[in-house]
Amino acid sequence: MKKTLSLILVFAIISMTATTAFADVTVDDSAEVTALLQKRAEFICLEEYDKVQQIDEQLRKYGVERLTAKEVQKRFSDVDGIAPYVLAPDASNVDWASMRKTYIKNGVTYEVQTLIAQPNSKSSNLKKSGSKALSSTYRWQVGGMNAISVLVSGLGGIKLSTGASLAVTAYDTVKAALTGISKTTEISSADIIYSYAHTTTATFKYVKVNGQSDNAQSMTYVSTMGTTVVGYQYPTFVYSGGNVAPTVIQGSRTIESIPVGYDSNDYAIEAYLNGPTRKACISSVKITGIETKAVATISPVVPEFPAHIY
Repeated sequence: MKKTLSLILVFAIISMTATTAFADVTVDDSAEVTALLQKRAEFICLEEYDKVQQIDEQLRKYGVERLTAKEVQKRFSDVDGIAPYVLAPDASNVDWASMRKTYIKNGVTYEVQTLIAQPNSKSSNLKKSGSKALSSTYRWQVGGMNAISVLVSGLGGIKLSTGASLAVTAYDTVKAALTGISKTTEISSADIIYSYAHTTTATFKYVKVNGQSDNAQSMTYVSTMGTTVVGYQYPTFVYSGGNVAPTVIQGSRTIESIPVGYDSNDYAIEAYLNGPTRKACISSVKITGIETKAVATISPVVPEFPAHIY
């Protein structure tokens, strides 16, 4: 089911200690690439794969190169003595890509190669989805009941997508569909079918002194960001003054959760110079619904190496 809903977002912050390198970058369009990857992840959640292809065309303009699993294995298998992929070379359930940028720090030029992993239409540990139906068990006022809450936690403070509300009630989810309803309108019965999809985007940073061979580069930084689509449909909604037929009320929202330091080339260079390998990853997405009943707890993959993506 693609139908999804407005969210109440709250988040837990797990602090990550990191010293910023603040390297001088020759060309840095990381923010643009991240934004495109966010849209790509959203389209994957919504299964709109024709739009995924359009994003791929835009990514190529920023120097993002699509790789097959076999190419990933060939290019990265000798880095730090760690094979980046554990499946057969012709496995095609993960979309891999790579980009390179050069940075100057203290007069030395470094090259940072970023290996990017996202899911596609096939099953992988980079995406989770499901659905659950919940029913109300007591009478309540529509303005005093939360429809959905989402708790995101991970390694590093979590930034939520712009515009995500922290206080969305059931009233906010139905007011557009119902005329004459107010926050004090009493609900005597409500059923909600929730659906959710979560996509993980993983990046692995490899650093070397510019001009060295790729065999000299070290993987120094791992990060992930999450894209979560949560939705609802009310099959039953009985309130003082009337009731609603199935499928009349439904909605959707996409939320990006990004750890502070996600995809940071500064942190990657700092870890290359001073060690150890650092991480900034989403580790948990907890979704609750009507009357704070559990909808799902998603545990996204928190990889140590590319080999953990499958």
